[in-house]
Amino acid sequence: MSIGAFIWAKTWTTELTSSQKLVLLMIADRYNDPQKRAWPSVATLAVDCSLSTRQVKRCTKVLEQMGLIEIEPWFNASRNERTSNRYYLPMHDSESVKRSQVIRFDEEWDPEGLLIRHEMPA
Repeated sequence: MSIGAFIWAKTWTTELTSSQKLVLLMIADRYNDPQKRAWPSVATLAVDCSLSTRQVKRCTKVLEQMGLIEIEPWFNASRNERTSNRYYLPMHDSESVKRSQVIRFDEEWDPEGLLIRHEMPA
C-alpha cells in the first residue's frame, strides 16, 4: 500500500464518477512504491469496489483515457495465459510508466518465499 498514491488519488474531485474514483482509489491503495505499479486483478478490484467486473473495465478505460492511469497487459509464459494487468500512476509518480510492449515472464518462489519473475522477450 502506498499512502502517497492513495492521498494523490483522493485529490481528484472533479470529472470522475463515484465508481471511477473508487476504482482509482483501490488501484492507488494497491500501488507498490518500489516497483512503481499496482497489479490487482479486475476481479479483485470488482470485489474491493462492490462493482461488476464489466463496470471495473469501463472505469479503468475512462481513467486511462483521462491519463490518470496507464494499463499494461501481462502474460505468463509458463502457463501460456494472460495475468493481472499492471497499472501505472504517471501523474502521481513520473517514474511510473508502462513499458512499450507486453512483458512475458515465468515466475517461481525463492526459498525465503519471495516471488521471482523472469522476464522473457515478447
